[in-house]
Amino acid sequence: GNDRTHENVIRRELKVFPGDIFSRQALMRSQREIFILNYFSDVVPDVVPVSEDEIDIEISVVEKSSDRANLSFSISQMYGLIGGGGVEFTNFRGRGQKVGISYQQGAQYSIAGSGATPYKSISLSFTDPWVYDSPNLAGASIFYSERGSNGYYYYPFDLTQLGGSLRWGRRFKWPDSYFRGTWIFSAAKKEYRNLDEAYLQSVLLGQPKTTGISLTQVISRDSRDRPEFPTTGSVLSWSASLSGGFLGGTEHFHKHNFSLDYYIPTIWKLVLFNHVEFGVIKKIRENSIIPPDERFIMGGSGMIYGVALRGYADNAVGPVRSGSTSGYSPWGGETLFKYSLEYRVPISQEPTIYGLIFAEAGNVWKDLKRTDPFDLRRSAGFGVRFFMPALGMLGVDLGYGFDDIDPEGYPGYGKPEGWKTHFIFGQSF
Repeated sequence: GNDRTHENVIRRELKVFPGDIFSRQALMRSQREIFILNYFSDVVPDVVPVSEDEIDIEISVVEKSSDRANLSFSISQMYGLIGGGGVEFTNFRGRGQKVGISYQQGAQYSIAGSGATPYKSISLSFTDPWVYDSPNLAGASIFYSERGSNGYYYYPFDLTQLGGSLRWGRRFKWPDSYFRGTWIFSAAKKEYRNLDEAYLQSVLLGQPKTTGISLTQVISRDSRDRPEFPTTGSVLSWSASLSGGFLGGTEHFHKHNFSLDYYIPTIWKLVLFNHVEFGVIKKIRENSIIPPDERFIMGGSGMIYGVALRGYADNAVGPVRSGSTSGYSPWGGETLFKYSLEYRVPISQEPTIYGLIFAEAGNVWKDLKRTDPFDLRRSAGFGVRFFMPALGMLGVDLGYGFDDIDPEGYPGYGKPEGWKTHFIFGQSF
């Protein structure tokens, strides 16, 4: 059934080989590895007896469209629409390579008819997960982005950045074969404009232009049984980044992120999904810069950047900078914690559609000394997800924020955030 995908792309995922003693566990693991590629809608292994002591193994696959338009939109009740699109070839030329071309354009539209706030992002990336059919990954990317100040994007300045990255990865055999390692070298030039003197001095130490050069290590483990609606398994990721120091540049910090997704099958086909993540970022030395776009921000759908927390306005959870007549904006934090619980109900297998109810809590703190894991912003709600051919994931959530995040003296202070609607295209929580 692999009319488009090259045979070696399938064979290199197999855990059974000619001449091996038959192992049902190895055959089921091979089926899982092919499924997780997300190139096929069905993978059916079959054992065909040849003689008393020999068998053949046949694996039938049904290909599906893996290339997608990768639309990415978010709609906020207060701040309007942002989004864009691109093309993602996840099985380029049938060789399992990935090519991504993305362009995103955004603007703020308010009921009051305020002017547009610019946002633009362009990126190009290439990844080969099996270089010369070896368990090594290689990739590269370049990007350019512009973020406008005020409104939906919250940061009280305009930011332009240009950069790129190189990556290399390796599949591990220890602690088990689900583990992967990736190492990334990246560099970017950034320019901040239209920011007030107090913010320039306190956050950027008086430098409106910065250069970030970093090395990042990502250790991950993925044992999900399916890519779109997992029913068992887990996904673990730990990333550690070093920016500046002996690498040079003007941004000097180390940053660590940990996340764990865990899937538990329950009655019928219902699945309990657990997600926990935390992060910390620290200066390497005194009087060094942690750029605003590297600090943690939380709230809403988590698009275009930041960590999602449904039931709250986008990017609004955490320490804020207030005092201006136009409102307040996030300061960006140095520590983050979030926990989510979802109960997922399958509706359709082809295409994949499921409903969910959720409860989650999280917060961002200005620094490690102020971190309090019991001081969390809580929410609950429900939603639905669609995985559509050529479009990827689409979803909508309605969440209720139980806590108040507005600073004293601002509208809404002292009241729960209430219901918020979040539309998600091309991004999952």
